[in-house]
Amino acid sequence: MIDWSIDNLDKQVSEIIRFGIGVLIAIMLTTGGILFYAYRKNKENIKIAYYDDVTGLRNTRYLHDYLDGLLVVPKKRNKVLLLLHFNNLKMVNMTYGFAYGDELLKQIADKIRQVLKTDETFFRYDGNRFVIIMDNSEQKESARYIAEKVIRLFDDPIVQGTEKQFVEVQVAILNLLERHDTTDKVLQDATLTLTYIKDSAVLPLAFFDEKMVEVLLRKEKLVKVLRDVISGKDTTSFYLEYQPKIDLSTNRVMGFEALARLRTDPLGQIPPDEFIALAEEKLLINELGNHILKLAIDFLARMQKQGLSDVTLAVNISGIQLLREDFVEALRAAPYLTDEILKSLEFEITESVLLEHHNQINDILEEIKRLGISVSMDDFGTGFSSLSSIGELHIDTVKIDRFFINRISHLPDKDLITSDIISMAHKIGLQVVAEGVEDERQKTYLEHYGCDIIQGYLVSRPLPELKALSFLEDYNGMSQVQVKE
Repeated sequence: MIDWSIDNLDKQVSEIIRFGIGVLIAIMLTTGGILFYAYRKNKENIKIAYYDDVTGLRNTRYLHDYLDGLLVVPKKRNKVLLLLHFNNLKMVNMTYGFAYGDELLKQIADKIRQVLKTDETFFRYDGNRFVIIMDNSEQKESARYIAEKVIRLFDDPIVQGTEKQFVEVQVAILNLLERHDTTDKVLQDATLTLTYIKDSAVLPLAFFDEKMVEVLLRKEKLVKVLRDVISGKDTTSFYLEYQPKIDLSTNRVMGFEALARLRTDPLGQIPPDEFIALAEEKLLINELGNHILKLAIDFLARMQKQGLSDVTLAVNISGIQLLREDFVEALRAAPYLTDEILKSLEFEITESVLLEHHNQINDILEEIKRLGISVSMDDFGTGFSSLSSIGELHIDTVKIDRFFINRISHLPDKDLITSDIISMAHKIGLQVVAEGVEDERQKTYLEHYGCDIIQGYLVSRPLPELKALSFLEDYNGMSQVQVKE
């Protein structure tokens, strides 16, 4: 039997308790340290994952999570999103370097914070874009008010070191709608809205409209059709029509202008301005232009086989097509461009293209004329060219824009300058064509002042190939009869 005294027992118990307390404190300190470290580490990870390291703003990932949360709760969807696009920041980075650009971004973010009550819903979306999300009122004015304040912030340059840097901001404003069931759709529509901001707008902002999506879908369908046309998969949607041109001195059809047409189901007839502009936007205009030229030359070749070698054919050539380094070389190498074809072929170039790239294009025109192709300046009078500078161009003809022709029907002769244009063009050796002639008064005026050629609805609308040839035969046959009489 072991016999411990009370004092000895108390002593042993005390030691055990102290040891236990020490162990507990050590465990608590260790656990606390681990938890604190984990908290710090987690906080750092959250910052890395959800915050932009340049501006300190919530980043794209945070924006996506935030929008995902809004879209699944109907009560929270009553929001408006502002997408801010600084469209010259990439150029700033290329010019001054990325460190300079990052400092500029910080100042941009700080400036925008000045007009916001909180930056909790202010995000850096990507390299040169920011997003603001705010409660939506029934009126657009609150969103417009913030957008205008942000735009005005950058009326003055940002001082960055010794440089004064202007930044250009555009703002797309989008209300969350029923169609916005995903974050991607929200951001796609906001980005689409940016494309509707015109450079000439007083304020560079635009509100999203669902019609914008319809236009986008239409463009996508048209681009597919154009690609199929160019590749040869679609041989029916795209075609040419031919508008007769009348020589006023002989009253005979002396040629045609080839005009591109596009008709496709279910979109119907597409205006040329629309599909040509789209082809330029999508970098398809060179291939489409070559396709148009080939169709036109095929028609010209068929006319010549029928003995109509004195009939000319004008084809519109885009500035993009003309400025390609291989354009003239491709013409020289084309086996279907016989000497007979070249002599009957005319290229029409718009005045604006000739003015924007005067020297470069003039050299190209000189080479084109050496091939035997004549050159016409289309839409003359819509730009700011002078007849003295036109005299230096390698062109044969000017086509007076229909604006000047329309005025003949409504103004007295003394208020018209059309006759002066005709006279001065003749003095520098150019032939004159009047386009858009629609009534007898216009024709009589143009005949009186010596215009060489007319085309327009008074003569004929653009015609399909067979109808164009029939018109040529009938009109010129009638002219011969009139001359004999």
